[in-house]
Order: sequence, then C-alpha cells, then structure tokens
Amino acid sequence: MNRLLGCLLMLFFLAGLAHAQESFEINTKAQWETWDFPVGTLNIRDDGKIKPIRFEQPFNAAPSAPLFTHKLKAGEQRGGVWKAGSNAADANLIIDDDIGTHWQPDQDDGVDKWWLEIDLGRMVAVKEVRLHFPDEEGARPLRSFRVFGSDGKFQS
Repeated sequence: MNRLLGCLLMLFFLAGLAHAQESFEINTKAQWETWDFPVGTLNIRDDGKIKPIRFEQPFNAAPSAPLFTHKLKAGEQRGGVWKAGSNAADANLIIDDDIGTHWQPDQDDGVDKWWLEIDLGRMVAVKEVRLHFPDEEGARPLRSFRVFGSDGKFQS
C-alpha cells in the first residue's frame, strides 16, 4: 500500500512538473524583429529563420559609426566620437576617413585631457586598430597611447 501511495505521489508530482514547464517559440520574421540584438549581426529571413552574419572582409568601422544607434538607459546613443577631453570641435576629424584631416589635442591642455571616446555604434569584430598620424611639418605622432575596447555592457 505504501509503495502504491509513493508511486501515485511521484506520478502526481511529475505531472505537475511537466505542466509547469513553458516554452516560447519564435518562428516568423515579424517575431524576430521585436527582439533587440546588435545591428548587423543577424540575417532574418522571410521564413523566420535566422543566420549570423559573418565578418569576412576587414573594413574600417569608424567612418560609418554615426549611421548606427543603440539603446542606453538614457535613450538612443548614436555612434561616432562620443567624448573628447580636448579640442572637441575637431574630434570628428579622427573618423572622417580623410587622410588629409586629423584631430590633435590643444597643446595648452594637460596630457590628462588628450583623449577621445569613439563608439562604433554596433557590434564589430575588431582584429586591429590602425592609427594614422599626419605627415606634415609641426605634427608629431604621440609617443605612446592606449586603446581600450568594450563589449558594450555597462560597467559600474
């Protein structure tokens, strides 16, 4: 009798557990388009199937950064030069893809202000960062510099 009661209780428990499981299916293009994911990373087909986009060819992601936006807690953030510690008026020249223009910090500002923050506006697989320094009289390349990357997640 105890064995029968134990089996019935186990069956009742398993039935309740199976009923409690939920699933969520996404099988149309319209359903996928309601989700947030990094722009340019997925190819959503008309039949609802998705395929990750491969980054095959190297490209310069900086000039097109202002064409992309992404959501932050404070609202939409457009890519491009986000902040400049010095000479903010010329900061966009650093990503304009014109070898004849450049950004340089104001020489009167302290070295601690010689920095820029650039947001590429979307997820990009970065293999290298190439810096071009102007080849003109009076322009000197920085002796040292640092490049930082981010996975796009908020750091507290």
